[in-house]
Amino acid sequence: TGVAASVYTARSSTEAIRLSVQSRGLALHPDTEQMLVRMDLSMNMALKSIEAQRFDEGRGHLDAAAEYASRLLKIAGRQ
Repeated sequence: TGVAASVYTARSSTEAIRLSVQSRGLALHPDTEQMLVRMDLSMNMALKSIEAQRFDEGRGHLDAAAEYASRLLKIAGRQ
């Protein structure tokens, strides 16, 4: 889906930034780390909801994951 692609791109971009800042002895901002965790959690919750045929609930989790992905992509300068 479009959400899965956005989440993948956001995760990849954030990991690239993490490696860059770590090479300089720094760390990602805690808010950025938290968004990454919440994005992944939202995707996992969406999958479980959809598997349980709770589609409206799954859609809500996908929407949340898409929002976190959008924010991360903005931080990475990819949007």
